[in-house]
Amino acid sequence: MQEISDILATFHDGGVEGIKGDFSELEIQIGCAYLAEMEKPGYENFYLTIVNVERFEFHQWNGNVVTELNAIINLDLEIGYLKVEDGIVKISCNVGAENEGDSGGELWIEANYAKLNNHEQKLIAPEKLRDFSKTYWNKFQK
Repeated sequence: MQEISDILATFHDGGVEGIKGDFSELEIQIGCAYLAEMEKPGYENFYLTIVNVERFEFHQWNGNVVTELNAIINLDLEIGYLKVEDGIVKISCNVGAENEGDSGGELWIEANYAKLNNHEQKLIAPEKLRDFSKTYWNKFQK
């Protein structure tokens, strides 16, 4: 859980752009151009693969729980802050979908980390992603 949490924590203001696969292996496309461009200009996305998924659901602030993968994608989730609680990564997200009438909720993930790929679907070490994040955010520390 900690690896998934650490990776997702770097994508502040990034968005969940797509999901492929099923609960045995799920690939989450995360749009975060400001970090992707730290590797190469023009890059926009990262791909986080998780396996043995026990939970992948969106808990809206209004109390509704969305479990269907396509419905979660259609919410146009923007990543905010996160926490790990009772073995579940809980990512606070804003909802971009206009028809939801709700400002957000938490994406709950309970799974194992498999890999992280860059925009070109090539492996990237989580430490490299954290370096990109530190470099990016340190520009604002003046």
